Amino acid sequence: MRITLSLILLYFCNSLNYCQSGESILDSMFQTIHSIHSIEFTLSSIERFGEAYRKDEGYIQVKYSPYCVYYKQIIPDQGVEFFYTEGENEGKAILKLNKFPFLTMNLYPFQMQMRKNRHHTIFETGVMKYMADATINIMEKNRNSVEIKYLGLFKINNILCYKIVLNNPEYKLLNYIIDDNENLIDISKRYKICDYLVVDINDNIKKPEDIVPGKEIFLPSEYAKTI
Repeated sequence: MRITLSLILLYFCNSLNYCQSGESILDSMFQTIHSIHSIEFTLSSIERFGEAYRKDEGYIQVKYSPYCVYYKQIIPDQGVEFFYTEGENEGKAILKLNKFPFLTMNLYPFQMQMRKNRHHTIFETGVMKYMADATINIMEKNRNSVEIKYLGLFKINNILCYKIVLNNPEYKLLNYIIDDNENLIDISKRYKICDYLVVDINDNIKKPEDIVPGKEIFLPSEYAKTI
């Protein structure tokens, strides 16, 4: 997730003239992020699945209220698209393959076809607010122990950026018992963690549907130990 946060810093570095600390940079960045109503960008990511790594690149448009997202894959599977608008199409996203057999499917955002080879759902596609909220949660919960290191300026694609590393020494795995009417998505939202990670660290969970009342699982205390 270091790559994801670097993209956020890249986007906002030019709006800040100077700062005295990494925390002041982050505070200014968070304020800017939460003032945004819509955004478009190209996102490149590398995510681990087991022992393998998958590289993705796609063009994204996001509107936050009501939540709407458009995504077009660049690599791999060039041309695959999906659309989602909050409150429309019975809560389903429209997925277009744009290659033989040229299927168009209506899928719920949390269905496995929409989650395949992805750590996050389409609700985290507007990655800035999602990562900002996860980082804010770490800073607020562990204000006396979290370490924020400002490592200076560097360039990405010839654009000057701040480099900041956040170390969270309080990060740990918690023993958690699933309560009635809980599901993986609700738990992940409440703790501001990645639901894919919950599945990845628990041998007794292979898919989100394996979360059932009474099951004991490991749960990350926060999103990450280092961002």
